Amino acid sequence: MDAGGRDRPQVISAAAIGAEIRRARMARGWPIEQLAHRAGVATNTVGYIERGERDAGFLTVQCVLVAVGLRLTCCVAEPIATGPDSPGETLRPI
Repeated sequence: MDAGGRDRPQVISAAAIGAEIRRARMARGWPIEQLAHRAGVATNTVGYIERGERDAGFLTVQCVLVAVGLRLTCCVAEPIATGPDSPGETLRPI
């Protein structure tokens, strides 16, 4: 809760997103180089994202997610916002 007594939005960790990307890549049998090529990013970048070692930019993460066939919602299972201005809906994978 914040100082005003409201629930804070749930934050998705870089490690959680990276783990999902790695799981999807491994399920496809792709080496990291293939995913990097498909996403148009450096191999090291994919490695950093998968290990949650660095916070990559949103567009970079989005490119990697799309290249491996995922959407950001793959990592969200709880409401990401609550309060009077929020519907408080649970996001589910599409």
